[in-house]
Amino acid sequence: MKTFLKILIGVVVLVAVVAVGALLYLNHYLQSPACKQAVLAAAKQSLGSEVKIADMKISIFSGIRLHGVTIANPPGFDGQLLTAKAFVLRYRLLPLLSRRLVIEELALEQPKIVLCKNEKGDWNYDKLGGAPAEKPPPATSAGGASMAGGINVTLSKLALTDGTVAMLGASNKPLVQVEQINVTTAVDLTGSKLSGRGQAKLGLLNIAQALYIRQAGAPVSVSSREVKLSPVSGQLAGGTIGGTVAVQLAGGFKYGADLQINNSDVTTILKEAGTKQVVTGKLAANAKITGAGGLATMTGQGKAEIVNGLFVDVPLLKTIGTLLQIDELQQLKFDKCLVEFTLADNVMQTPVIKVSAKRVELTGHGSIQLSDYSLNHEFTLALAGELLSKLPKEVREALTQRADGYYTLSFKVTGPYDSPKTNLGNVLVKKAGQQLLQQGLKLLK
Repeated sequence: MKTFLKILIGVVVLVAVVAVGALLYLNHYLQSPACKQAVLAAAKQSLGSEVKIADMKISIFSGIRLHGVTIANPPGFDGQLLTAKAFVLRYRLLPLLSRRLVIEELALEQPKIVLCKNEKGDWNYDKLGGAPAEKPPPATSAGGASMAGGINVTLSKLALTDGTVAMLGASNKPLVQVEQINVTTAVDLTGSKLSGRGQAKLGLLNIAQALYIRQAGAPVSVSSREVKLSPVSGQLAGGTIGGTVAVQLAGGFKYGADLQINNSDVTTILKEAGTKQVVTGKLAANAKITGAGGLATMTGQGKAEIVNGLFVDVPLLKTIGTLLQIDELQQLKFDKCLVEFTLADNVMQTPVIKVSAKRVELTGHGSIQLSDYSLNHEFTLALAGELLSKLPKEVREALTQRADGYYTLSFKVTGPYDSPKTNLGNVLVKKAGQQLLQQGLKLLK
């Protein structure tokens, strides 16, 4: 019996030595150039795109650290889809014995991700992926529940530090740029159920080089269907922004936002957008938007209100002021400007437009074609009686007097925003002619 025990112990020791030796050899192989080439080849086959790694450190006992990671765009696109200073994966080995994968950290350091469209309208991320492999049947637990590879996954820390994401439209036109992204979450995958919570912070969100949101942050929740940020907080032109943002993961990429803006300075917004300073005041707005890409994919609705502002050299008001010989319309100081809108098929419908000033009221409705910012609106202008003193009597009489004493005139506006066309002149001539005709008929009687 003693001899048998010695032999058994010897066999166990031999097996243990062989196992440890095999693990050490495998661990040594993981540091070799041959392993690096095998990893790059497998990554290329999986992604369908070139992958480069400046330095790679892999330990079977603790994890992986990759330095200088580059993923090229798939065929049909120029440049890089992703570059990153480092990719880190740290895990615990022993829980694998109980069919649990415990990842202590999965991190991407200083990544730069560029999402872009080609001339055919395809997105680069849609073209990732090599030849599809035959899918094995899903593993099940003893109770029959589907499990990811038969293993439950716990991810203690999923982090993205100092990242940048850019979304480019046709001809590399900037749509969205996000800078200084820092995200930390914890994620759990049990069977097919994914859940997680964390925190996200953004230094700058640049939308179409026209709207700049700074110091934004939000709690993050992750599920199998979506990533959601709520409540969002941030700064916009001296005011605040809040709401909810969600990105759909299941059933195709889609995003949605329900945002509110309060007390933002319009002058600052226009200055940062690099556009002409045509209006001042404080902005309050809310909007619900969904989309799957650029502006043409967006749908939604909302309203914007500017208070205590001034219109300066607005083409439409300049045209009206010239025709009616009312200087006050050239630089119109107003109490409130309200616009309600809906968005679909690259067209913004504006069912409500209302500008309220001391002696002027402008109401209207119509649409804006966002591909070229052309207008198609109908307006009604209401003027206090004292503003009409310079008008010829025939023109004054062509306006319709309301019960409150204001005089109104309806007209249309079409064409590009910078040089709109209006039928106001024709309307005035027609109405004045009608007045003269009526006066002539009275004289004949």
